[in-house]
Amino acid sequence: VNGQAQQAVVKFVPDAVSARFTGTPVVTGSPSPANGTTAVQVGFTVTDGSGNPLPDQDVVITYNDGTAERSVTVKTDAGGVAQADVTGTRAGDTAVTAQVNGQAQQAVVKFVPDAVSARFTGTPVVTGSPAQADNSESITLTYKVIDKSGNTLPNQTITISVNNNAVSDNSSVVTDNQGEASFVVRNSQSGTTTVSASINSHDISTDIIFKPVIRTVVANKMLSAKAPVTGYAPVDTISTTAGVLTYSISPSLPAGLVLDSATGVISGTPAAASVVTTYTMTVRDGSSGAENSTTFSLGIAPALAVTQSLYSKVLSMNSNVNLTAINVTGGVSPVVSISPSLPQGLNLNASTGEITGIPTVETGATTYTISVTDQNASPVKRLTLSLTVAPGPDLTVNTADKMLAVGAGVNYLPVAGTSPVGGILSYRVSPPLPSGLGLNSTNGVISGTPRAVSSVMTYTMTVRDGRSGAENSVEFNISVLPRFVVTQTIYVRTVTSSTSVNIEVASVSGGSGTYRVSVSPALPTGLDLSIDATSGAVTVSGIPTAAASVQDYAITIQDDVVDGASNTRTLKLTVN
Repeated sequence: VNGQAQQAVVKFVPDAVSARFTGTPVVTGSPSPANGTTAVQVGFTVTDGSGNPLPDQDVVITYNDGTAERSVTVKTDAGGVAQADVTGTRAGDTAVTAQVNGQAQQAVVKFVPDAVSARFTGTPVVTGSPAQADNSESITLTYKVIDKSGNTLPNQTITISVNNNAVSDNSSVVTDNQGEASFVVRNSQSGTTTVSASINSHDISTDIIFKPVIRTVVANKMLSAKAPVTGYAPVDTISTTAGVLTYSISPSLPAGLVLDSATGVISGTPAAASVVTTYTMTVRDGSSGAENSTTFSLGIAPALAVTQSLYSKVLSMNSNVNLTAINVTGGVSPVVSISPSLPQGLNLNASTGEITGIPTVETGATTYTISVTDQNASPVKRLTLSLTVAPGPDLTVNTADKMLAVGAGVNYLPVAGTSPVGGILSYRVSPPLPSGLGLNSTNGVISGTPRAVSSVMTYTMTVRDGRSGAENSVEFNISVLPRFVVTQTIYVRTVTSSTSVNIEVASVSGGSGTYRVSVSPALPTGLDLSIDATSGAVTVSGIPTAAASVQDYAITIQDDVVDGASNTRTLKLTVN
């Protein structure tokens, strides 16, 4: 006043009644290892309603450290900041809540797994064990890595080693986001393989099994009874082993056969035939106890047997030969051989023993040894056969197909033969001729009267030359038709000249169905004799031109095909 001034100083303090949080929390050290010791600093700023920092205020801070809920009371400093150290054992976000004057503020801090304390949890998960020891199948081991608080640890390197000659694509693996890593192992050696894994000086060893590889070599086998068996190995084990392999089989082998348990080879002599059976062969690795199996089929055929039906034979030179001297049964795929070599032009069927061909050179009597075994080396059966090649009779088939009729006599030569060496020929026929017929064995004539109908049948005429002993055969056919029957219906008839005539004199049935008719003497002028091919009716028809006195006419009806099928009937005819 009046040009003079005076000053007084007053003091204002923050208004604690209006305490509140200002700004955002200050977080330092996040993320931090979730090891329960390394802390994250979280600061909360407290001011009054006018924004003045409030020191010496009690701020309650709470959070979950992964094991329990934690609560601490911290006083604000001169700047109004309340700071707390927050630790955790659970990886991930952790909410930190501060409370003052009935108000709350929250901060989020982050904890990550503690790689420094990396270690395995539990035992690895093994899949695919036991596996084939041929490098085609693999075994997978899956490891899980955590820190000391149990948090899964990604991106951690596990070093791995294997023994027992096992192989893998790599020597280390890295954990994924779930803290897991898988390791694949293969082996060509059966037995136990130890897989050793290490991380952060933590080690774990796991045993896995590779089983011996057994494969069927002979899936199906037929052996022969009484035939010794050596070195029959139906299976093969291709993997190596540090131990000893032993073999077993189920069900039991047929009587006479044994299994070598050290090699898997079957040997012995089958005692009798047995049906095809499926067997299971199992191989066991003595070092690990691992087993593997495969199956195969085995049967025993009846013992090889040979019977002889012909001991000596004269063959016809330049003629077809089809000779069966032995009959082979049993065994598996018989093998037939002969010594010395057969005459030129002849061949031996090595499976059946049949001798076929056309011998082209004359030979004297020769003794041949026929030997029979089979693919299983059954004991050899030996038999002898005498063969001669000589000129045989020349044959001509006169009648290849002959139709006869029941009741019609026959006498015919179906086959004509001549001997090139002037020998006497003898004849025989097979199968037996139809009932009522017989064969003259000295000239080959078939004669007689058939008694019953028979269909077409093929017969074989065999002709033997008495001088050379050689035989030749040809075939011909015989059939026996129903009986040839003529039934007369008109015996006497008087007709009128210049008037149409149609008289059914008789009817014909049976035989071949192909007939012809004739009359003697000739019928009166204008009349004709005919036969209906369908009905078999024999008819006199026409218009007689002049009168004719009574006359007996002989009408003959004959089968055009069947020998001896003929019948003559009489018609007494007058023309007025």
